[in-house]
Amino acid sequence: MTNADDLVKGDGYCLAKTGGPYLVLLKTGGTVDLDLTEATGKLATRWFNPRTGKFVKGNSVRSGQKITLGPAPSEPEMDWVVLLD
Repeated sequence: MTNADDLVKGDGYCLAKTGGPYLVLLKTGGTVDLDLTEATGKLATRWFNPRTGKFVKGNSVRSGQKITLGPAPSEPEMDWVVLLD
């Protein structure tokens, strides 16, 4: 994975490997747009809560397009990490 912040529009950071997986940090919660146009197939999302150290399973998303991530499953104003693979 390498820095892919250019794939994120909003208050976040991204590490990615072309086609996936993607690791997105939502610094202040809320939502960010993520460009998945280089990926193929469906990607599962898992939300990581850094305050509890636990993952929360999310929905799968279709790649090949731009998507919106967020708000988080709980504490939507706090920082979260989203893993898409």
